Amino acid sequence: MFHDLKNLIFNAIQRAGVSRQVEAATVVELFNKLAPEILGEAISRSAKAIYIRNNILTVECASSLIMQELRYREPEIIQAINKQAGGQAVEKIRYLT
Repeated sequence: MFHDLKNLIFNAIQRAGVSRQVEAATVVELFNKLAPEILGEAISRSAKAIYIRNNILTVECASSLIMQELRYREPEIIQAINKQAGGQAVEKIRYLT
């Protein structure tokens, strides 16, 4: 008898009690994956998502100039992440320089 791998993984994550951590890692990865498409290669190399807590994504920026660009584009970034995540995964972005 065959089982759907997606369901097996989902059930294992639920049993292990790590679903929140998996969701958080997925959101961080989504930012880092979508950044080149949204911001361009040069800017995306200077900004990396590092963690999410309470629907606030924390992004490390190489400079205040990069931080300002991300702030300007924040609604677009949040919308793209939430669309890919399938819900309200991110409400706000916090920036570190």
